[in-house]
Amino acid sequence: MTALSLLNHRLSAPFYVNGARSFDALVDDFFRPAPSTAFWHSATPAKVPTAARAILIDVTETDTAYQVSAELPGFKKEEISVKIDGADVSIEAVRSKPSADTAASEAAPSTPAASASPATLRAERFTGKLARSFRLEHELDDGKAEASFADGVLTLVLPKKAQPGAKSLTIQ
Repeated sequence: MTALSLLNHRLSAPFYVNGARSFDALVDDFFRPAPSTAFWHSATPAKVPTAARAILIDVTETDTAYQVSAELPGFKKEEISVKIDGADVSIEAVRSKPSADTAASEAAPSTPAASASPATLRAERFTGKLARSFRLEHELDDGKAEASFADGVLTLVLPKKAQPGAKSLTIQ
């Protein structure tokens, strides 16, 4: 391939806008792993972009409370913890690597030929810790806060702490 045809090919790629390469595409391309011939080496969990492992949230506000929805697909509610400190909210989810017994029970029913423990050819499911902390504008009433988890979405209802009203002083 000649240099000119290579340049034309690169300029026609989707990450070029008006003949200029986007910065995100440049960075993604730089950190992209080299292609591998073995399918089980092409995307190990360490090479999954950090953004794919982030806790994504939506925050809405009413006069009395905040509602936070956080996406945590694949986690169980026992693996999630939420901490409230004043106006700071921390969400943490921890998944440990499944044991050999758990992995074997998730596999297809045993056959005589598969009675030995299976060798892992590819492991892409996330194991580790995800965490997200953020600060809200108002202090929170942690005693009245509620949390629910369904279909991979953690929903928090965080009531605002009542602001003390103005106090009148009597002049003596």
